[in-house]
Amino acid sequence: LIYLQLLLINARMAVASSLVLVSLSWIGFLLLVAFGILCLAAGLFYLAEVVEEYTVLTQLVLRRSLYAILGMILVVGVFSPIGVWPVTAVGLVAHLFYLSLIKKFPYFNLMSPQFILSAIGLVTHHYLTFSHFSDVYYPFDQIVAYFAVCVWATPFVLFISLSANEYTLPSVSESQDFRGGPKRGGGLLAAMTFAKEKMTGILPHKFSME
Repeated sequence: LIYLQLLLINARMAVASSLVLVSLSWIGFLLLVAFGILCLAAGLFYLAEVVEEYTVLTQLVLRRSLYAILGMILVVGVFSPIGVWPVTAVGLVAHLFYLSLIKKFPYFNLMSPQFILSAIGLVTHHYLTFSHFSDVYYPFDQIVAYFAVCVWATPFVLFISLSANEYTLPSVSESQDFRGGPKRGGGLLAAMTFAKEKMTGILPHKFSME
């Protein structure tokens, strides 16, 4: 009887310690997710401000980056098992649509043929790339690298650039220098600024002793 009681106590202690470790791991995971979201939001806020402040320079960097990504997609398609068709060909066409979209940067008409074709190219390229990597084995780091550079990089910058689209006057854009004219709040940056103001009202403030 005493032996059975000891076994029961040991089993309860093992279950309790396991629950504690599982709970601790979940708390740590949630903290990491929260810190990751905060870091991502801070990075997006900074990038949105840079795009709004330096629209001309952003357009120049974006165009040159597009040329580099186009060359990279072509090289990867020719000299890797990915092949030219269909992933590489669709990727090249999608980035050519992106290139036509930034000719009037930072102005984006959501109903324009360039924007619609760019959206279709993004979805198609993403689907074909995901299907290819699902059928053919590649190391995880190579999959992430291809998606980050050849699929997501340009659409991500264009998404950030939507914040500079709404409140920039054409007359200002035509005569502005690399600073891109006066900074105006809109789009993504306006949403983040609103969230920042709300958080500032919630969080405690540092009071002066004077």
